[in-house]
Amino acid sequence: MSSYPPEFRLRVLREVLEEKTPAAEVARIFGVSESAIAKWLRAFRHGGEPALTPRQTGPRRAAPSVEDARRALVVRAKQDSPALGTRRIADVLRRFEGLGVSETTVRRILHEEGLLESRPPEVEKPPRPETRFELLRGSLVDGRLIRLIDGPRSGWCGARHHTGGHHRGWRGDA
Repeated sequence: MSSYPPEFRLRVLREVLEEKTPAAEVARIFGVSESAIAKWLRAFRHGGEPALTPRQTGPRRAAPSVEDARRALVVRAKQDSPALGTRRIADVLRRFEGLGVSETTVRRILHEEGLLESRPPEVEKPPRPETRFELLRGSLVDGRLIRLIDGPRSGWCGARHHTGGHHRGWRGDA
């Protein structure tokens, strides 16, 4: 839905009011709906030209006092318990203060107030233990060749083809 400028709305209304052109014809000529013209007429009769200015569309922001109260509660919760993370602060405010605030909003407020580091400190991880493979008959080992020692069909076999005794890609020792 497009928003028409006040000058355009006034021009349409002048055509209807001063020139006495039927609203249906004006709607067809200007490419607007009859209901829009009727709405503009009501607004014009009630408030004059200033009433023709389109209202602001889009999501409504919370009133400043609500936003300030929300910000104060989030900041106070973090200052009272610095160890709490954003998820826990949102949970505490929801459960004990009756304030439904998302974790994302808590993070934004704490970041704006300088109470949240941009990234959590890097935790040093212990070294990974060495990975060892034992090549056993019937095991599947990341594409390496394994020697099948026992059994009637001894020889080399691609491990990726060796699954549970089925030997695709078999090459005998001959």
